[in-house]
This record gives sequence, structure tokens and C-alpha cells, in this order.
Amino acid sequence: MDVALIFAMATLLQRLDSTTSTVWSYLNNTFFPGNPRLQFTVLTSLVHVTAVYSAAAFFLSLKQFGCLERFRIQGDKEPDKNLVRKCQVHMIISCIISFPAVMHFVVWPLARRSASEIETVPSALSIVSHLILFIVCEDCLFYWLHRASHHPSVYAIVHKQHHEFKINYPLCYEYSTIWEGLFVNTGWSLSPC
Repeated sequence: MDVALIFAMATLLQRLDSTTSTVWSYLNNTFFPGNPRLQFTVLTSLVHVTAVYSAAAFFLSLKQFGCLERFRIQGDKEPDKNLVRKCQVHMIISCIISFPAVMHFVVWPLARRSASEIETVPSALSIVSHLILFIVCEDCLFYWLHRASHHPSVYAIVHKQHHEFKINYPLCYEYSTIWEGLFVNTGWSLSPC
């Protein structure tokens, strides 16, 4: 590897560490200082809403501009407008009430069982390596929990609502019952990561 490239990467990691520390300090001192549980609830909810609606906007814009239409399995079929409206209302309620409540009352206590107070921000390398480990653990857990939600004894209660959509729609991946939200979508909180 070129020495200049190694130096550039080291400089980039130092700047990333400095920026991350500055952002961490700002968030910690601005959003509900002294109340880490509320900080966790609000910030994870904001990240969730941003991720969900950004992904939906991206896929809806691809559809609007006709990109990738030739790859659509269902051709030009569209989901039922009433079901789409029901899903949109469900998502708004979920993002405002359900998701923050699950984060505050379920995920926070589970996450705290093995976490210690974080006074300083970990290095960028540590964040990236933990993120990769988390993604592997979360993906594996989600797969098996999602698969278990198809079991006949729990399907109707836990997972059937998600399968009301027969045609893909960008928000249908989050269209689920509170039980699925608790057991499947937040199952990653059981991960040792």
C-alpha cells in the first residue's frame, strides 16, 4: 500500500473521530441533558423515521421516474389505495407512538443490561467494527424470528397483517402488528452485540 494513502486514511479517521466527538457532545448537551433514556428514545426514533421515510421516498421516486420498471415482478399492478392509506396511517401512528414506546420501555432496559455509561465517543474503527458485528447478529436474528412468525400457531396474531400487501409498496416492510414489532423487529435487542 502506498504510504500517502495510509497517511490519508489515518488523517481521515482522526477527522472522523473529532467530528463524531463534536456531534456526540452536541447531542448529549442539547437533547434532554442528564436523561440518557429520553435521549435514546428521541434520537433512535428520529433515526428510525428518517431511515423509513428516506427509503420509501427513494423507492417511490424510482417508481415515479420509471427506473427499474422492467424488473418489477408484478408488472404494472398497483396495491389497493385503501390498503396503502391504511398502511400510511399505521406508519404515522407507529413512528409517533409505538416505536418510541418500544424503544423507551423495552429496548432501553434490554440494552442497559450489558452497557456501561459512554462518556467519550469510541474511535471510528471501533464504531465501524461494532456496526459490522451488529449487522451480522441482527440479520441472523431477524431471519430466524421472521421465519418463526410464519409458524401456524402465531401467524394470525403476529405476522398476517404484513402479508395483506400482495403487491410491493415501499412502506409495507414496516406494516406490522405491535406483536411483530416487539418480537421480530426489535429482536435484535436480544443480541449479545
